[in-house]
Amino acid sequence: MKSELTKVQNAGYRVIYIDETMFTRKACPDIEWARSKENMTVDLARLEEPTLAVLCGISKESGLEHFQIFERSVNVDKFIEYLDKLREMNGETKVCLFMDNLSAHTSKKS
Repeated sequence: MKSELTKVQNAGYRVIYIDETMFTRKACPDIEWARSKENMTVDLARLEEPTLAVLCGISKESGLEHFQIFERSVNVDKFIEYLDKLREMNGETKVCLFMDNLSAHTSKKS
């Protein structure tokens, strides 16, 4: 893998590493420790937050390239929207995307 990355860098491509993360209600702990005879408080507004996905790209040259926040998970259409904006921001610059095998990343449509 390292040799492939070196090849594209030597060919003048900027490598952009892309990944996503999710913020869900599961991010709130189900159980929390409390001292004996003390009540634990829960911020209920925090539990009403929607599930959000953050899709982010970084590079060695620019640091943060671009990020977008989407409701729920990243699907093919959202990923294409992200790619369109990333391309717009990079103009004619040659870029190589390094990402995992999320189905949205590997679909023929995207």
